[in-house]
Amino acid sequence: MPLDWTNIRVNVGARGRVRCGPGWHLAASWADNLTDYDLWFVWAGRGTMQLRDKRVELRPGVGFWMRPGGHYAAQQDLRDRIGASYIHFTLDGPSDDLPPEYFEATDATSFDGVMRRIVELGLLHQHRSEDARHRMQNAMATMLKSLLMEVEILSLDQPEQHDASLNRDTTQKIMRAAAKIAEDPADAPSVEMLSEMYGYSSGHFTRLFKSLLGQSPKNYTVMMRIERGKQLLRETGQSITDIAATLGYPDAFAFSSQFKKKTGKSPSDYRARK
Repeated sequence: MPLDWTNIRVNVGARGRVRCGPGWHLAASWADNLTDYDLWFVWAGRGTMQLRDKRVELRPGVGFWMRPGGHYAAQQDLRDRIGASYIHFTLDGPSDDLPPEYFEATDATSFDGVMRRIVELGLLHQHRSEDARHRMQNAMATMLKSLLMEVEILSLDQPEQHDASLNRDTTQKIMRAAAKIAEDPADAPSVEMLSEMYGYSSGHFTRLFKSLLGQSPKNYTVMMRIERGKQLLRETGQSITDIAATLGYPDAFAFSSQFKKKTGKSPSDYRARK
């Protein structure tokens, strides 16, 4: 059962970002003294981590939600030393159903960026006033909470994602393609353009996209256009004709027809009820 994050408070503890020295290794005895949680994330290098029930290859994008009672023993490849960020933390509130210890971020750069920012903020504001430190601690806790929620989401069972071809690199490519569509669905690249951009045939790209996101690139583009239409109806005074043009529809009728088919309401009804 997923954690009820509305009733959980995150408390940030010791944290850092390091490039491990030539003699570094994580001894199994280290975990004997672990009394809190530790979010440990690899941003560079190669190695291995032995958990209680599995051996994991360490590479950028691999992370662990370490916990008391766990088994953690790591070695690094001396030709490609490990770079890792870590944040110790505790949780106030119900936290019996934790996600698995091991995870892989779908966007390693973004995940590492948030961890790095948490580390930097702690350093920048340690000499500020008590009130400023308290506010910054709350900000860091909020950012860490978002990362922990992402770790939990990554662990949730996604039956359609058990495709062996959806490795981490492929997943990142498909997510980047989806982001390109979402940025400007009115002028989204075609399936052929996206396929060529990421090195796939059109048919293989479509299959991968559907396996990961549950719908074809074409349907995803329509969904993004509708979501953008909802936003414009809520937040602007643009006419339905202008919104249709903004979203790339040939006319207001085409937009209204597809909007009602997908939402059950006409654009006018949707705007009136918001």
